[in-house]
Amino acid sequence: MVRILKNGIYLKNVSKEYKAKDGSKKINALYDINLSIPLNGFFCITGESGAGKTTLLNIIGTLEKPTNKDYELFILNENISMMDEESLAFFRGMNIGFVFQDFNLISIYTSLENIKLPLFLVGHKEEDEYIVQRSKQLLDMVGLYDRRNHLPHELSGGEKQRLAFARALANDPEILIIDEPTANLDDKTSDKIIQIIKSLRGKKTIIIATHDEKLKRISNTIIKIQKGEIISKSIIKSLDHYINEI
Repeated sequence: MVRILKNGIYLKNVSKEYKAKDGSKKINALYDINLSIPLNGFFCITGESGAGKTTLLNIIGTLEKPTNKDYELFILNENISMMDEESLAFFRGMNIGFVFQDFNLISIYTSLENIKLPLFLVGHKEEDEYIVQRSKQLLDMVGLYDRRNHLPHELSGGEKQRLAFARALANDPEILIIDEPTANLDDKTSDKIIQIIKSLRGKKTIIIATHDEKLKRISNTIIKIQKGEIISKSIIKSLDHYINEI
């Protein structure tokens, strides 16, 4: 029995279907997912390509909705299924940070402007000194302050990934959702990304889709998905033990 966590993430009976491109059949991306993620936990989601990892991240992140009607989704004690789109967008902007596999940086914005954008979306104004200070602080944290006026195409893959992390942290969200953060990066660059993630352990609820063994080793729980279903859940360390050793 999966129990509701008051300030964590709780999914019950979550399923997601897509129509094939030719419309001839439906594809089950997720089937009857039941999952509970505690606040400040670090969950790695693993599985082959097409297993449903990204779809699960998108549903937890409220970017997509389940297709079945009898699901439950609670995040930080909020019933997500009861929210209208405007409320949901604000909730997402304040509480969930995303690091996408393809970065999704705004190509015409500088590094500094890319970080400012999430702050604007939740109501901060251009003239707010907080926006400037927060953006500079995050650029400094990921080692990109000297790239603050560069456009995304002027950054390396590793720099784009670090900028994506800085942007995800703009509103100091409780939850970080990260899709394959070290894919297609060399070992040295991957290690820099892993160090950023390690610095956030115990401070954020982290949910990562990954094949990276290094990331699995620093998580506290590993979820394996196969053909849209959770087939195993391995608790590497209890949450208390995991947080105490950080």
